[in-house]
Amino acid sequence: MNLIFKHTFVRFAIVGGAGFLVDLASMLLLSIWLPHIVARGFAFWVAASSNWWWNRTITFTDPKQEKKATAKRLPLCNGCNFLAALLLPLCLIGVAI
Repeated sequence: MNLIFKHTFVRFAIVGGAGFLVDLASMLLLSIWLPHIVARGFAFWVAASSNWWWNRTITFTDPKQEKKATAKRLPLCNGCNFLAALLLPLCLIGVAI
């Protein structure tokens, strides 16, 4: 089993499948309380954020790389930039509605 998970493509596919399930579950839950277009936007944001996080932590990590304090801060900064970029379309959707 460890031999299978050593391949980056397999980990990438598993994260993508999990992202689909997160997207589906988020859409189903949010569409109960929100209009479908708004629920779709939030579900995408949740799924894209989840995929980004899991790909950073599972798929594209280098196990040989030492964990330094600066290496831990960099993904956090990238994560903030990523989430800010995802919030822009949500703001535009809110303005359009």
